[in-house]
Amino acid sequence: MDTLELESFLSDLPMGGIKYFETIDSTNRYALEWAEKGAEDFSLVVANEQTAGRGRMARKWLTTPGNSLAMSLILRPSHKEQKQIHLFSPLAGLAVAESLKNTYGLNPLIKWPNDILLDHKKVCGILCEAAWDKDELRGMVIGIGLNLKNESIPTDDSLRYPASSLESAGCDCLEVLPHIRNILLEFRRLRPILATSEFITKWESYLAFKGEQVILTAPEKDPEIFTLIGLDAEGNLHVIDSAGDEKFFQAGEISLRPFKS
Repeated sequence: MDTLELESFLSDLPMGGIKYFETIDSTNRYALEWAEKGAEDFSLVVANEQTAGRGRMARKWLTTPGNSLAMSLILRPSHKEQKQIHLFSPLAGLAVAESLKNTYGLNPLIKWPNDILLDHKKVCGILCEAAWDKDELRGMVIGIGLNLKNESIPTDDSLRYPASSLESAGCDCLEVLPHIRNILLEFRRLRPILATSEFITKWESYLAFKGEQVILTAPEKDPEIFTLIGLDAEGNLHVIDSAGDEKFFQAGEISLRPFKS
């Protein structure tokens, strides 16, 4: 694949711009710089290999050549969308989940707020970052890393959560281009309903671990065990603690994992 092939494959989509790299340290790092320089809405950065990719909470997300999808999408949120910035991360997760279900017949779940699971193993991670000029939002960057083939799964001790790939899940498409296109199509379809009840309901329909005990960990705080109820009308995570009290968490820097007794 090269830039011309990628542009041709996405020629019927209203892309703001497209950049392709055989190797790059981080598509998000490049996309943030491009956003600060004025990249248009729906500009895309894709790499065949990512050597220093980032995940949530400073975790690494590396991409091996030919085995994974690594892309970063640049957005220029409207004034209305800027009031719902915290929902762009689940928007991306929902776009991936809908793509895998609607196009390939898979049964993904979303580990709140946006990790994509197949057979309760992570196949996709998403990282949203913002480019600011003082108090002015210059753009949003959404990084998506999707494990296509088994070779994309790390074999060392770096995994914090069991990982898998589309190949292990029996997906009949392991090529990068179709997945890029399908995710972008779902993203465009879902973006207009951001923050509506339809969006929240659709997001909750994919939510993993409903009715189960989960462990939530916030930075510099001890892990706590809750029972996961679902989402509220604003998309906040609805849980109940051991005393029976309800609590709500907004999508952000909170780590969730299932509780195993």
